[in-house]
Amino acid sequence: MTRRALSAAEKQRRHRQRVRAGKRCVKVEIDAALVEDALVGRGFLAREDADDPEKVATALREAVQQYIAAPPEPEDAALPVTAAISRVW
Repeated sequence: MTRRALSAAEKQRRHRQRVRAGKRCVKVEIDAALVEDALVGRGFLAREDADDPEKVATALREAVQQYIAAPPEPEDAALPVTAAISRVW
């Protein structure tokens, strides 16, 4: 899938829309195979969609939102964020 380049004005417009909506883009470097396997294993992503960056991004967004929306377990309060996330995954 080829994406078209965005103009500076379009990037700024999207940024302002995100800010108004209370959203933020965060770029995170992750192990692709590990995340794809976790998303597939937990039902967020179909195995045949693992090569589609947009579908992986959507699945990861849903997984993170579900994790954040879940009430914390009492023992999670003392864990570092990576340990708490690994308990969900």
